Amino acid sequence: MSNLMLEAALLYIAQGFKVFPVKPDKKPLTKHGLKDATQTKQGCREYWGKHPDAGIGLLTDGLVVLDFDVKNGGAESKKAIEAKYGILTRTRTHRTGGGGLHYIYRNPNGHDIRSKVAIGGYSGVDLRANGGYIVAPPSLHESGKHYEVIDDTEVVPAPSWVLELTVKKSPPTQATLEGMPIAEGERNTTLTSLAGVMRRKGMGEASIIAALLAENAARCQPPLPENEVINIAKSIIRYQPTPIDEPDIFFDEPQSQKKDNDNGTNKYPLLNNSLSTEPTNSERNKSVTENVTNSQKRKIEKLPIERENQKSVTNPLAERIEEWVKDTNSWFSYADIDKEFNIHGDNDKSNRRMIIKRLHEAGKLEPHPKDNKLYRYVNVNVRLIDFKSANLHKPIAIKYPFGIEYYFNTYPGNIIVVAGSPDAGKTAFLLNLIKLNQNDFSIFYQSSEMGESELQNRLMNFEDMELQDWNFTAEERSSNFADVIRPDCINIIDYLELCGDFYMIAEYLKQIHDKLNDGIAIVALQKDPKARQGRGGTFGLEKPRLYLNMDAGKVQIRKAKNWTHPEQNPNGLALNYKIIGGCKFVITENWHKDEK
Repeated sequence: MSNLMLEAALLYIAQGFKVFPVKPDKKPLTKHGLKDATQTKQGCREYWGKHPDAGIGLLTDGLVVLDFDVKNGGAESKKAIEAKYGILTRTRTHRTGGGGLHYIYRNPNGHDIRSKVAIGGYSGVDLRANGGYIVAPPSLHESGKHYEVIDDTEVVPAPSWVLELTVKKSPPTQATLEGMPIAEGERNTTLTSLAGVMRRKGMGEASIIAALLAENAARCQPPLPENEVINIAKSIIRYQPTPIDEPDIFFDEPQSQKKDNDNGTNKYPLLNNSLSTEPTNSERNKSVTENVTNSQKRKIEKLPIERENQKSVTNPLAERIEEWVKDTNSWFSYADIDKEFNIHGDNDKSNRRMIIKRLHEAGKLEPHPKDNKLYRYVNVNVRLIDFKSANLHKPIAIKYPFGIEYYFNTYPGNIIVVAGSPDAGKTAFLLNLIKLNQNDFSIFYQSSEMGESELQNRLMNFEDMELQDWNFTAEERSSNFADVIRPDCINIIDYLELCGDFYMIAEYLKQIHDKLNDGIAIVALQKDPKARQGRGGTFGLEKPRLYLNMDAGKVQIRKAKNWTHPEQNPNGLALNYKIIGGCKFVITENWHKDEK
């Protein structure tokens, strides 16, 4: 089996995936788990040379994988999902060692989609995406069965309804609905969801109030005040009941599986070209329409114009648009909505205008100060900082060129800015930072300037490194960097271009910061040699915890917040250097105070 597993791992990385060895119980065999995933041949040979029979863990960053667990109700949930949204769009599909299914889709828009359990409230349906992984064929499961490829179709973009489920707050799971205690922070949400279920089934106000009061007394810890429970019921009773379909339950095989069985052909091909190209508009439209049932089509086509006194719950389009704008994180136009929801007719456009008008009047949307055709969602959600009970975070053990870590502690979620004037060596700084940290962290390098050949030449200038020794992911990107931030990794942006509206640098850095979790972002900016900071001026100083200036032969700590030594202020320290071969820094004068 050893040669088979190594060959499989090599095929995966050849198609752009990152892999690492796992045990039959799916636990990683590497020290830092999925953070040690490799995308190099040498890395695969080292891993499977040490663990020749190990399974293959496949990093799901950039993917959207629906994981149906048959043991926890996944078969029933799959049937319910297909009854609501239509047959799952065909894509690469694996049979898990436990008898479940992995439907592997591609993240089509670069938004940060995180892994979660019971997506959309469907039991036994988990999502594997950024920050997660799956076990890939032909790995061995602890049950003694192998993971299998049962449909080798190319990986296609995730259907729109799947993306909607990734951002939609899941209702309580079946276990929660059936008697588990309801904690203090979940009482209102859970009782509201219970009331919604009862109302959709046609229950009246008195029955809902009685049922909620009973649930509140029996399960809420501690119970809510009685009048608050009654108000929850009254808020739900305004909505009209909606029938709930009860489909038969069974676990369908993908069509390709049935076809392979009928023909007697090999139904377990090892790998196919999983990374497909961007679909055309017609392909996108076809993908969406294939997943909409005839009854849903009729409902959408006959959607009435929303009236001022109607609740949005009577208008499915209003709910979908509001969910969509909540996830935009940027300015959008009517044209963007029309394209997203395939809106063409005059009635639908009139309805859409009324929806946006109501969201604006409710304070949920804000018009652009200069362009009245653009709007953005007003996000008033905040995350409380529980400073009393939170665990103390230790600094990240990241290393910097010039030993900057001696003066500055890097913490999860930090933004670091490197503002460099032309030919000052900001790219060399970033590549050296990768070299120092690539064996300890997952690093994603976004370049707005260099293509494959140029980056290869830059890396080959490092005399002490072979090209295959580099272990990071390089990607071309020139805008909207927040969309592709990996929240728990080191993200390097080389560089963030500003061609106008320089004040927007603060907003761009904030968008990047909001996508971080345990990871960090290091952002390069252009700088005028005569300026005190990079493009965007003082606006760019607001979010970073460390801000470096790089001019010809000199690097200066313009701003540092997390001092390593409280009594030693590093702000204003400078170091002089020269660059050899476009990559090697030689210090000519060590750190010293620079008042310029």
